Amino acid sequence: MEGAYIGLLIGGMIVLSGLLSLWRPDLLSPFSGMSKTELDKVDLKHAGKSACAVLIATGIVSAAVNWFLCAVGYADAGITVMVLTIVLGGIILMAVMRKYDSNPSAWRYRFGIIFMALFFLVVGTLLLVWSRPNGIEVKDGKVVISGNYGMEVPLDEIRMVEMLDSLPEIEARTNGIGMVHVQKGNFRLDRVGACRLYVNMKYSPFVHIVTSDTGHIFFNTDDPALTEELYDMISSSVNQ
Repeated sequence: MEGAYIGLLIGGMIVLSGLLSLWRPDLLSPFSGMSKTELDKVDLKHAGKSACAVLIATGIVSAAVNWFLCAVGYADAGITVMVLTIVLGGIILMAVMRKYDSNPSAWRYRFGIIFMALFFLVVGTLLLVWSRPNGIEVKDGKVVISGNYGMEVPLDEIRMVEMLDSLPEIEARTNGIGMVHVQKGNFRLDRVGACRLYVNMKYSPFVHIVTSDTGHIFFNTDDPALTEELYDMISSSVNQ
């Protein structure tokens, strides 16, 4: 539930920023960069109230959705949805703030909305791609891992293979993707050191292979039966 508590912290900070906007609406973007002459043409009082409502709603909804998804076992989806909810809240905030600004220039609002919309699209796409499980199969004398940080491991380079119910503790991520449950890329594990991970921590078992070239590699799938089948295929080849 670590992701749920992080979500509560972030949501709480957004709610606090909403309350702050009631006190100092002039700090809201894009008002913070305006001259005094420009600020005189902004209805700061009503802008602050509307911003407060939008930010409080964004903080509560994003934290609540993240908490629910974490509680039912979808922490990675919870983080993804929370980020996208916050960005969407930012887009709504910019659109609402425009209503209270009588200055003729609207470029700062359009720029802000376009920027956040692009951010929404890019982040959403990246999180979706990163959260997808790696494809893992044994074919043509190799263990083929496709997707992010994919690689191919010739079976004749595998020196040891074992199946584990749990992984050693992760000490550090050196070059990879870490999304609560999904771990891909280069990591350091307790008592193992440098290794490659292609795992979803929600699902057990895990396959651990040691090669003469790459070193330690750990992987699993979201189907325990498939993970065991892959282990049997690799084990039978290594023990021949």
